[in-house]
Amino acid sequence: MCIRDSLRFVVCTIEPVCDVEFSNGRRFDFFEFIDASNWSANISDMFDLISDNVSVEIGPYKDEIMIAVDNNPRMLKSIARKICVNSSIDRVYVDAAIAKSTEEVFQ
Repeated sequence: MCIRDSLRFVVCTIEPVCDVEFSNGRRFDFFEFIDASNWSANISDMFDLISDNVSVEIGPYKDEIMIAVDNNPRMLKSIARKICVNSSIDRVYVDAAIAKSTEEVFQ
C-alpha cells in the first residue's frame, strides 16, 4: 500500500479556505477542501458530508453521534477527527471518541 493512500490530514479553519493565505499557490493540487460553513441548522447534512468523505464507515453510528453533538459543528468535527484516525471502528471506539471530544470541547 502506498502511504498516500493511507495518510490523511484534517485541517479546520474559521475563515473560508479560499481566504486563507498559503505559501504555495498549488494548494488545490494537493488537498481536497470541503466547505463546512454555518451548519448549526443542518448538522445532519454536515454529518452526511463528512461521512461520505472519510475512509471509515461512520454512518451506522450517526444517531449516537448526533445526540452527542447537540447541533454543535465543532463537536461533530472533533468526534469525526478522532474516529477517522483509526482504520476500523466499533461502538466502544465511537463512545471513547465522543467522551474525549466532550471533555476537550467543554473544558
